[in-house]
Amino acid sequence: MPRVDEQKVYDELVGLSYECVLDENKWPEMLERLMHASGRQQGGLIRQFNQAEAVQVSEVNFFDSAAITPYNQHYCHLDPGLMFLPQRAVGHWYHDFQDYGVEAMQRSSYYQEFHRPYGLGNLSCIKLYETINLKAYLS
Repeated sequence: MPRVDEQKVYDELVGLSYECVLDENKWPEMLERLMHASGRQQGGLIRQFNQAEAVQVSEVNFFDSAAITPYNQHYCHLDPGLMFLPQRAVGHWYHDFQDYGVEAMQRSSYYQEFHRPYGLGNLSCIKLYETINLKAYLS
């Protein structure tokens, strides 16, 4: 059974998620509160348009701003999550250390050239939404 504090945080996050549906300006607050509750340091919304091969970091994010352009221009094409996430159903998580594997992460140029310099550790990502024209993820 969750502690009272944990239940309160959970209830607030659920309420805030509904607010995001009605008011897209609530996303930054949702991301910040979710990062704090989950112990993550960075997070954002990621989009994939019109069945493109790569994904793009959206304007709703708390990533190091210096990392966004290199990701959107180059590293999005090398992101191993693309082997796992597009095929997953909405609501299903991808955890790189479990799904891709720690050994693969240690050998991956994506992790060595992109994650390390920008202080990104392992990541978790969930597909939030999917249509023929758009897939949206929370990372």
